[in-house]
Amino acid sequence: MKHTNTSLPPSIRAMIKRLRRQIRGYVWLEGLAIAVIWVGVAFWLGLAIDYLPVLAGSDEMPRTARTVMLALVALVLAWLIYRYVGRRAFATLADRSLALLLERRFSELDDTLITTVDTTLAPQDPQLVSRQESMLQHVVDTAVDRSRDIEAGQVLTYRPLLRKGVMALIA
Repeated sequence: MKHTNTSLPPSIRAMIKRLRRQIRGYVWLEGLAIAVIWVGVAFWLGLAIDYLPVLAGSDEMPRTARTVMLALVALVLAWLIYRYVGRRAFATLADRSLALLLERRFSELDDTLITTVDTTLAPQDPQLVSRQESMLQHVVDTAVDRSRDIEAGQVLTYRPLLRKGVMALIA
């Protein structure tokens, strides 16, 4: 397989693309779980606050107070969705950053993945490229071989997402 300095090998490109998709899915699920938790907590708090005037001998909470409470719940919900979904789900996830993430998690890559990504992204001096081509080709081939058995999804920790999902179900 001859490697050019303009594109990543297909297997590495697919692994990075898969990791990017998994990270975005994780962010969406986590953000939506947080939103559901907030709505559930707000419902139960609202129910308790609405019942307080009845305990004090009044008929019910005034309409304006309910409207303010509902507006507050909606504002916090909008902020949570912006903060935990909007800003993170649409952030740019550079190939280099994802390669570094994979390198940190899988020590067997031994810097071959980041070297491969860096050499395909950085413009190179033609004279240096001709001298370094065989060395770079060896690094690329090594990265491709070592990344075959890597499951990119193992980079993510699903325990916090599971915890938030259970809390969302309870709420």
